[in-house]
Amino acid sequence: MTSFFTHMGIGIILGELLLRFMDDDPELRKQKRFKFWFIGIIGGLAPDLDLIPTLFMDVHSYAYHHYFTHTFLALGLLFLIVVATKFNPFMLVFFLAFFAHFMTDFIDNSVSPLGPFDIIMLGQPWEWGLLRGWGPMPCVDGLCGWASDFWLYPEYANHDLWTIFLNNGWGISVPFGTTEEFLTYYDIAISIPSIPLILATVIVPVKRKFSRK
Repeated sequence: MTSFFTHMGIGIILGELLLRFMDDDPELRKQKRFKFWFIGIIGGLAPDLDLIPTLFMDVHSYAYHHYFTHTFLALGLLFLIVVATKFNPFMLVFFLAFFAHFMTDFIDNSVSPLGPFDIIMLGQPWEWGLLRGWGPMPCVDGLCGWASDFWLYPEYANHDLWTIFLNNGWGISVPFGTTEEFLTYYDIAISIPSIPLILATVIVPVKRKFSRK
């Protein structure tokens, strides 16, 4: 999986790149920088907000994961908002970070591009990933998709991207609750330098605010 730190770090990078593209004045960039970074962080995390409703429901924490936010529908609606706001810089940063989250999950995990309509049209969730390819998510004990815990079963060794990466020595497994998750080396390489940038996004504006008083 791609860690939260990587999603946030990529959002910061995209915010910085867009800021530099828009403003040549270093002083203006300095004034706007942490706003762009913060919006990039929010956009980078937004697709995983689908985990929050399950905290208040008696369902698996992944019951709705990827079905709504990791989809072409979500990307399309966001892009329409970007157009409606006449490519507002902050909205554009949010969209780019959101899209980057979609792409990184596609690379080392999978997304549900047709969700939630795949359940209606095809009878069960379908997923799409760079190494996984395109196909239906397995069903276990009447549950289909991430909510089925299918990644805990031995048969998933032929499907699981984490296993593919591990078998090729491309990353490490880490404890995650009662199970294990997988971090690729590229994810670790991005996560480590992202942490100080994330902290700076919070700490520096707060220090500036109090220094003015």
